[in-house]
Amino acid sequence: MVGSETFQSNLENRFAAVETTTDVNQNLMDVVRVLREEGTRLCEMQRKGRKSKLSEETLGLMKERRENPPVTSIFTIKNIIMKYLRAASSHVPHRVITGSGGMGKPG
Repeated sequence: MVGSETFQSNLENRFAAVETTTDVNQNLMDVVRVLREEGTRLCEMQRKGRKSKLSEETLGLMKERRENPPVTSIFTIKNIIMKYLRAASSHVPHRVITGSGGMGKPG
């Protein structure tokens, strides 16, 4: 049998086994349950996870970083920025003196 014929045959067998009642809501719930069970059995609609492109070691490090965020104070960040600015500003006079760019060519 082909997939759709198998599905129809299974549905007919399952619906024959379902007891009908006077409660319309119960009948509807039984029909929906049978359709879902047979549909998932045929189509296997459960999600299959994709394999991660990241290694297990990398994923572990990312999880650890999320769980234990670094404690960096505002003063530490300010000190890093000030060091960078001092280093950057000290190169400007050197470039002007050596003639390798800057505020203009000496001459």
